[in-house]
Amino acid sequence: MPTNVSVPPLGEGLNEVTIDEWLKRPGDQVTKGEPLVEISTSKATMCLYVPVDGYLAAVVAEVGETVEVGALVAVIDT
Repeated sequence: MPTNVSVPPLGEGLNEVTIDEWLKRPGDQVTKGEPLVEISTSKATMCLYVPVDGYLAAVVAEVGETVEVGALVAVIDT
């Protein structure tokens, strides 16, 4: 069963992020709570974390791409 990974709300006035580095590759096994991707805003750099155990099925946003809050960035297959 696929689980979507989206950019969560990050705070007032922060509407977009840049994908800096994928820490996992499609096909990699992932564990809930581990870092998945580094993102940055105009104010900070942070990680998005794996929401469920499974395998990284797809990366939707590429390194260097700017995406809006709420945008789909990856899919985890459980």
